[in-house]
Amino acid sequence: MPDPEGSKYPEYRLTEKGADLATTLIALMQWGDHWASPPAGPPVEVIELATGEPIAKLEIRNRKGRALSLAELSYRKRASEVADHAPLDTEQPEIPAGKR
Repeated sequence: MPDPEGSKYPEYRLTEKGADLATTLIALMQWGDHWASPPAGPPVEVIELATGEPIAKLEIRNRKGRALSLAELSYRKRASEVADHAPLDTEQPEIPAGKR
């Protein structure tokens, strides 16, 4: 769509597909903040507009809202009923003391 202010570049409009990716991008950002931040801390943070407060760490939750650990997850094929399903690898690496 042309920019209403006359720029030679088109105006950017976030699509539904792009907005749907936001949760994934924020999760990756939080992962990077945890594992690769400089000593002074992350350079930016995601905040709630209404309060100015940083958002909570994203978590995997069940349909009732309870946070789940990797040990509580599995996978299965959707197309048919499957009697057996394999648990995810639940071996947890040791977290360095400064990253807990």
